[in-house]
Amino acid sequence: MLTKLLLTTAVIVGCYLFIRYKRGEALANQPQQRVEAKPKSDRKPLNGLALGLMAVLVAAAIGFFVYDYQDNQTLLEVKVINPSNGEETQYQVYKGDLGARSFETIQGQQVRIGNSERMEVREARP
Repeated sequence: MLTKLLLTTAVIVGCYLFIRYKRGEALANQPQQRVEAKPKSDRKPLNGLALGLMAVLVAAAIGFFVYDYQDNQTLLEVKVINPSNGEETQYQVYKGDLGARSFETIQGQQVRIGNSERMEVREARP
């Protein structure tokens, strides 16, 4: 997820620099004309709006990462049931370490589930 965010940021920065470079090239090739400067007061509301939007987006991204981290740290109880003899084995697993047919316990043990075995997952009791 972090790599997607960094890649998106790199693309946006690259596009911004490319457009800025092309605009500077176009202005250099045009004959010099007298250009009246716009008052800076016209830009202040837009700058404030852009900064506010960026602050909201950064806060939302940070909030999402914190929520995702906390959600992945939820402790679960996984019960693996062998259908041939009815044997049940219980494990404690963090939600982020749980896969479709495999998981890693909180002790670091890698467990892979066979196609015939059944897995029941529930939130651990405190």
